[in-house]
Amino acid sequence: MEDMELPMLMRNDFGVHLEKTFNILNPTTLFVPNWHVSAIAWHCEQVISGDIQRSAICLAPRHLKSTIASVALPTFVLGRDPSKKIICASYSDDLAKLFSNQSREVMTDKVYQKAFPNLKLAKTQEQFLGTSQGGYRFSTTPGGSLLGFGADLIIVDDPIKIQDADSEVERERVRHLMATLPARLNKQKTGAMMLVMHRVHENDLVASILEQGGWTVLNLPAQAQQDEHTPYGPNLVHVRKAGEFLHPEHFGPEEAARTKRELGKRWYEALYNQNPLPPGSDLFDVSMFKRYDKAPVCDYIFFSVDVATVADAGDFSVCTIWGHADGGFFLLDVWRKRVTVPQLEQAILELDGKWNPHLIVVEAVGSGRSLVQYLQERLGRYVHGRTPRGSKQHRFEAATLMISKGQAFLPNSAPWLETYLKELLAFPNGKHDDQVDSTSQFLYEASWLLKLAKQGQNPRSARPANAEGWGGNVRYYGLGGRRRLVGY
Repeated sequence: MEDMELPMLMRNDFGVHLEKTFNILNPTTLFVPNWHVSAIAWHCEQVISGDIQRSAICLAPRHLKSTIASVALPTFVLGRDPSKKIICASYSDDLAKLFSNQSREVMTDKVYQKAFPNLKLAKTQEQFLGTSQGGYRFSTTPGGSLLGFGADLIIVDDPIKIQDADSEVERERVRHLMATLPARLNKQKTGAMMLVMHRVHENDLVASILEQGGWTVLNLPAQAQQDEHTPYGPNLVHVRKAGEFLHPEHFGPEEAARTKRELGKRWYEALYNQNPLPPGSDLFDVSMFKRYDKAPVCDYIFFSVDVATVADAGDFSVCTIWGHADGGFFLLDVWRKRVTVPQLEQAILELDGKWNPHLIVVEAVGSGRSLVQYLQERLGRYVHGRTPRGSKQHRFEAATLMISKGQAFLPNSAPWLETYLKELLAFPNGKHDDQVDSTSQFLYEASWLLKLAKQGQNPRSARPANAEGWGGNVRYYGLGGRRRLVGY
């Protein structure tokens, strides 16, 4: 690239500026481009243009997170407009000083000065870089003082140490900082905030902003748990298939396996896959599931219904919908909502009309008993109430045997898939276990239920179907030319 061309590109293209920033800071290391860097650069450009005012980027360690957010972005913004005021916050003084010194190194580079000739550093201190036009890059920590400082852009990069992630006191301190930062924006209509971090806890700062809403989140796990579609430019989208690594030349299967052994599953899932799990969540590995792109034509359809423990108490009711084909069981859909019992009754009737299941299995505990009775009165022919046996953990462990044998399939992409996988990974210490219970209820006895569906029998009994049996509590129901015998 010609000497005059590079400064011009740096001035107009954040991606080019980012690559040059990396080269300045790492003169002996080759910059290896990858689509995720382009995606982050595009995300940052939208922040710069004002299209995104509340931004969060979740990214694994050593994938250029801090170089992009704490060095390249502020030096690019100040280069284009030296009057801009930027606050950068990191969890420690050492980090804050490091990123400030790296920003100074970039801004005093000859190529940078050619690209941004209007920027003149007037005052430089260890955590303060001031321009002759009144702009600055000011570094601080969650506990540092911001007295007298306002900003057009606030960047929060790794606000909490991994060692402090399990401390509610420390997490609350960071949440308090984040809640006070918007008041430091000079112009509420145009000021922007960016949070860049790897996940460290299920109740960390990212969890707070997701609950709060209003933030645009770019989530980049080291290994995709489902198909992803990530924009990296105007009308440009990168498609990453489930199981693919973010940057396999840098961090692939071998590195992941070694890192998981060294860190343990919980920290690996949080830091690398952006999927924080509660302590003690080490029962399950989602890679045991087989995957499918397009659901096959199924010969049998099953519903597994888990009813909220206490109606109207904020718990979820769930219906997982499974199909059988080619010797395997395919999870086709997940219905999961907070509803009253009457609402759940209506929802199952609607799902029944859509899917025409061969068997509906309901956990007949608490409100589930009345649901079974209602559905049998309305649908009777294939509704079965099931009383759970053993502990939740025992049932889940038994269900994983079928998964480990390669007989359970998940889609590579579905609107409900991320929430479903997170709950399974967090079991038994997650906030919710409704999808786990629904899955366990079905897979625990999937082979048995399939046998009964093939026989057209009620799953309450393995006795041969006959109209004289079961004490007179047996009736035939017509099913479009088929006959299905059900006792209730």
